[in-house]
Amino acid sequence: MKNANDTYHSFSTYAGHRSAFYNLFQDYHRVMRLDLARELSSHFKRFQRKVAAAVSRGQGQIKVGKDPMSLGLYKRIAMEMLLSPSRDMVFARTFMVLSWNLMSRAANTASICYGHLEWREDALCVYFAHMKNDQRGSRPRDPRHVYSNPTAPEICPILALGVYWASYGVDDSDLRLFPGNDQYERFRKVLGRVLKTTPVADELERRGTSATDIGTHSMRKGASTFCSSGLTACPPAVAVHLRAVTGLPILQPEFAVLPPHFAAGAEIIQSAKRLCFPGLPESVEYVAEFALASLVYHIDFLRENLPNTHPLFQSALFANVELIESLRLNVDTSGSGCAIQPTGVLPHVTILTEILEARNELREEIIARKADMQKITELQDALCGRLVTDVSKLLEERVCQSGVPTCNSLADSVMKRLEDVGVLQLLLPRDDVAAGDAGLDTVVETAEPSAEKTSHHVYQWGGAMHLFPEDMVLPNGTAEQAGGVSYSFPLLKPREIFACLRDMRVPVSEDEIRACDVGAVRKVLEAFIENTMGVTREDMAQIAFPGLPTLSFPELHSESVPDLTFYRTAQRLLVACGVDDFGLRDVLHPTPKRVRRQLSALINFSKFRTERLAAFSEITSQTDELLAQKKALQEENAALQRELDQLLEEQKAEEPARLQLQTEVNELEKEINVLNRQQAVLRHETDEMKTRRSEMEDAISSTRFTKVEAENDIERLKAQIVTSPDRVKGELQTIGRTVDKAKEDLLELEEKHAAVIQFIEIYERAEKELARTFKLLGEIEQELKTCKETKDQLKNASTRLSELRIRTTETVTRRERLEKLVELKKRELNRYMEDARAADENANRALQMARNELSKLEAAHQEVRQRIMQNNDASRKVELKMKEEEAQYTKELKNLEQMYTRLHQATEYYNQQVLGAIRLSS
Repeated sequence: MKNANDTYHSFSTYAGHRSAFYNLFQDYHRVMRLDLARELSSHFKRFQRKVAAAVSRGQGQIKVGKDPMSLGLYKRIAMEMLLSPSRDMVFARTFMVLSWNLMSRAANTASICYGHLEWREDALCVYFAHMKNDQRGSRPRDPRHVYSNPTAPEICPILALGVYWASYGVDDSDLRLFPGNDQYERFRKVLGRVLKTTPVADELERRGTSATDIGTHSMRKGASTFCSSGLTACPPAVAVHLRAVTGLPILQPEFAVLPPHFAAGAEIIQSAKRLCFPGLPESVEYVAEFALASLVYHIDFLRENLPNTHPLFQSALFANVELIESLRLNVDTSGSGCAIQPTGVLPHVTILTEILEARNELREEIIARKADMQKITELQDALCGRLVTDVSKLLEERVCQSGVPTCNSLADSVMKRLEDVGVLQLLLPRDDVAAGDAGLDTVVETAEPSAEKTSHHVYQWGGAMHLFPEDMVLPNGTAEQAGGVSYSFPLLKPREIFACLRDMRVPVSEDEIRACDVGAVRKVLEAFIENTMGVTREDMAQIAFPGLPTLSFPELHSESVPDLTFYRTAQRLLVACGVDDFGLRDVLHPTPKRVRRQLSALINFSKFRTERLAAFSEITSQTDELLAQKKALQEENAALQRELDQLLEEQKAEEPARLQLQTEVNELEKEINVLNRQQAVLRHETDEMKTRRSEMEDAISSTRFTKVEAENDIERLKAQIVTSPDRVKGELQTIGRTVDKAKEDLLELEEKHAAVIQFIEIYERAEKELARTFKLLGEIEQELKTCKETKDQLKNASTRLSELRIRTTETVTRRERLEKLVELKKRELNRYMEDARAADENANRALQMARNELSKLEAAHQEVRQRIMQNNDASRKVELKMKEEEAQYTKELKNLEQMYTRLHQATEYYNQQVLGAIRLSS
């Protein structure tokens, strides 16, 4: 009563043996004695305790039956079956998915017939007429519902049914869904093969499960376990038997999703069903419509995951691309305007759906309100700017009418006078300054702050509160233009400004900034110009105006040019930072309020620029990648051009062979037509000969039967022979005449038999000739197939040549356009060269003057170099002294470490002595 490894069987095995013993009495119509029944019951209970104790010691199986299949393992096995191109895997996957969703035994799944299927609302209904717990079929036959799962196509039962029908076809001569003998055993073997594949075996090993622990009953156990667990508030039994088993997310609104269905187009759907599922019984045509919809809905998933050799791609559906596209336009999963409604849905799913819809509507409403507030803010800003502009213009006009000069009018007069005498041309930036400005402009274009961070300050001056400071100067132009180039920034506190200057290592003190020292403010501005624009103080000090010698007294402007260059550069920087009213008075006579505002703007812009450098680097890298791609495309274009030329040459070389092949194909077609006509004539003659042969065979059979009857008559007459001589003579004469007549008939039959044999020989020769003809036709068909393949290759080559011609035409057009552009650039270059010659002449004159100035500056710089050398010597001495002190410090540190080590050893020795004394005293 044990296994081969000396372990006990399960309780169900021993219970089966006991039931067999009880059944033995019933088969022999005997009644078991009560004492024997009590003894068996008592013995079985003792044996159960013995087996339980042995199992607890590890001498038996703790689990009964096969392990339940988890949802993750179920998905993994279903996906592995789906990826296999084997038809057995298509069958096994459909069988497994239906068994899981029906929570049925494998034997019940194998017995499903087409008449047991129907579609109600959004579910496939399956009836079971015979089950293990209903052997007589007396229980109410309520259907079990199977729902689609569009969120997980690998375990969708409707999609599995569609793939099965499209791959295997439908045999209306068999009533069962899975036709054939012993489909249960077939599924068991295929499942065993899948469990031994590498991906599934690795997954089972990772889970600590053996392939022998998974069987046909694992789906039923796993489905019931999955539906009845996973929540503290488990779903009711109705939901378990309905929608929950499909694997839909029970805590998401997608739990109530409808299956893929066709919204319209009844005619095209009917034609598609006849094309994809020919021979389908009428009872499951509605089921087939949803199966077809699932196939079309998941067609991208199937094309992406299934191998090209999968039998699904050999079906009629995938051979008609236009039909697929027209069907995809009519497939839907939403319930809007649909006749079917979701069933088997839990109440909380409806609440979740309503919450999701309300959240989406609220999000859209918030976005709309934000857009409205943005528009209102923009209108308020525009109105406020226009109002301030108009009031400022009116005040300026009143002041001008009164004859009192204003700051703006004085500044305009000074700038006009400087422009008349040509001084403003000295402020034109050099190449490096222009490059720095260009980079600044690039950064400024991306520095548009969001409207959400804009803050408005209130200023008090003139006995009232205002939105603008007292010293604010409005920019020229309209309010829209001014709002397009100015940016807001927060005013920093003095300690924040000083902390930022210390981080930048600007050589100024806080007292100098507080006192608005002109030199200190200029140093700070020069530091920001160098950090943001890349223009150093030495660059601004150089004279970059080539027309300086044309002035009457250029030496008078040699000192003012660097100051004006500095002013112009600082003005450009501050305008970019949002300070549009920077003027000469801020350089010559700075005030604390304006200095604070200007430094706040510079610091804000500097931080903004630092933050945007990463984006600028990313754009630069993207530009480099695009340039590399452009170069690669140009190389590819050149390679394609070479390939096109080579293909054209090959086409020219192969043209005679193609024409010759075409001629041969035409001749073969003519010969095939002649042979087809000969074959038709021979087939007609063969049919006539077969008819004549059958007639002759009937005649021979009839003659043989007559001969047999004549022999019987002869035997019968022999028995009636009498001894009368006359009668004997008469009968002999009659017999002689009969024999002569029989001989004549025999000769005639032999002639007919020879004719039949000759006809048979002719027929056999005709059959051999037909066989040779058919063989020749097969060879001709093979040659025609080869010719067609050659034609297809020529067509493909022609298509590719046409594409290459189009690309060549585009390349030539692009080349012509580039040549025109090069010609235009050459003209511009000639013009620039002429301008450059004139500029070189002016530069040579300026260079001579600069050399004179350089000789003077070198004399002055000689003294500075001597001081630098002296400072370098002093620095070397200080460094040597520091090295000596460092060596001395290192030496002292080592001495201290040695002293610490000796002290530590002495302390340990002292502690050991004390501990030893304590032990001795105790």
